[in-house]
Amino acid sequence: MLDLYKLIGSMDKAKLLEGLNTSNQDRHFELMVNRLLRFRQLNPGKKPKFNLVFEGVNLGYWCGRQREFYRMGKLSPQRIERLQSIGFPLKTRRSKGEK
Repeated sequence: MLDLYKLIGSMDKAKLLEGLNTSNQDRHFELMVNRLLRFRQLNPGKKPKFNLVFEGVNLGYWCGRQREFYRMGKLSPQRIERLQSIGFPLKTRRSKGEK
């Protein structure tokens, strides 16, 4: 199987994603939101753990990245609105060391 990251070498993953058509990124985002909704339907009251693989993708990692993008100010208003519309918690409890 071809490993795209090895083929490209040290290129940053974010730069690689910049080359994707925005509509493809939007479709992928919506696909992940729908996976999260299916996970919630099958597991009421549970949140995906960080390392949870659901339907072949690491859904827990994706959820964590959305929160990270939100904290960094890199999540678009449309995506923030979409995540909030399904009750996705963008803000989490602060760790003990944070003020």
